[in-house]
Amino acid sequence: MALHEIRPVTLATGTPAIQGELEGAAGSGPFLQRPEHGCAFVIFGASGDLTARKLVPALYNLSCQELLPRAFAVIGLALTIYALIDAIQTDDLVVLHLRKIYWILLILLFPWVGAIAWLVAGKQRGQLNGRNESRYPRPPLGPDDDPDFLRGL
Repeated sequence: MALHEIRPVTLATGTPAIQGELEGAAGSGPFLQRPEHGCAFVIFGASGDLTARKLVPALYNLSCQELLPRAFAVIGLALTIYALIDAIQTDDLVVLHLRKIYWILLILLFPWVGAIAWLVAGKQRGQLNGRNESRYPRPPLGPDDDPDFLRGL
């Protein structure tokens, strides 16, 4: 088959797509049926301009036409908002490199750069309440590394 050859698009039933669209114009065709199973729609950058101008109106229109599944969820992930809230809630004792207010300003003025910088280098990780303790229990020591065992020999 040549690369420039145009073939008609067919549906899973084998009928041409144009015929399927015309038959489905009244709401009974394969293109206009509500999906049976639920799903989740994840939006990365949910606080951004594209979401507000394009995605939310499109989802609203699908909802008005009853084309979304009954069990439908929108999950919005916003890196800048997460980093800002994390910076605000972090204790001043564990903030690194800059004062806390400067980190917050960096996140607000330069959203992507500030948020990623905060998450990578903004605070101490793996410490609890400023102590040098791990979140996980210490693994058991072998007999030759256990001072209590060696004292008993």
